[in-house]
Amino acid sequence: MEVLLIGLSIGFVLLMVVGVLGLIKPSLVKQQTRTKVFLTYIIPAFVIFIAIGIMAPKNTPANIDNQNIPDSIDYKIIEDESKRDIKRTVEVLLPERVDESTLKVLAEKIYKDGFERTFIGYRIKGEEHGAYWATSNYDPDLEISFLGSEKAAHNDLKKTELQVDGELIGKWLVNWGYEYKATIYKKGNQVMMKTLFSDGSGGDVKLSSNEINGQIRYYDEGGKERGEYYIIASNGDLQFWSKNGNYYTAPKGF
Repeated sequence: MEVLLIGLSIGFVLLMVVGVLGLIKPSLVKQQTRTKVFLTYIIPAFVIFIAIGIMAPKNTPANIDNQNIPDSIDYKIIEDESKRDIKRTVEVLLPERVDESTLKVLAEKIYKDGFERTFIGYRIKGEEHGAYWATSNYDPDLEISFLGSEKAAHNDLKKTELQVDGELIGKWLVNWGYEYKATIYKKGNQVMMKTLFSDGSGGDVKLSSNEINGQIRYYDEGGKERGEYYIIASNGDLQFWSKNGNYYTAPKGF
């Protein structure tokens, strides 16, 4: 097949070169009129071009059977819905973050023909709430987007020490929109929160607090006006609250 495609490609190029010369001056290719040049060279070149497009291998799952998902990636499809042949939506749970090349192979393995568009959203085990960690879209070509931190940035963040100048109250790895480390500590009489993002940004902010029904609520700047606050649960997790309730919980430790 490859040899045939090469031969057709060469034939297409030769016919087009001769055809263009003939259209400029028919006598150069021993033709009397440009119409004959068009019929003799241009149309056959167009037919060959179509044949090449039909015979050329396509970048579909059928052609990536030799690519395997690493054994450690025990992914699970937790939702698979389709709207006729218009769109397929898939939600996938991964045991850990993967790199972009592995995500591409995984997307192609999950992909099925027969839909105009395919959307695949990925969540990480233990981080099922909030936005997807990453997505892959076929519309119709594959496009991969990372909404959370990629594998390398995640690992770098976990290795980075987060030191506080005071009495540590708790520490957490937060993954709500952006992934970052957070600590709450006490310096003198002031409660503080220190954050560190994967890009190295972050800092310390003052927290105010009050006790309601035996629970201490911590507010950052402006949080009290917005009705947003943090609560450290009895098991050490950090709960994020708003007027609508507990919308996210970060597990203790990092």
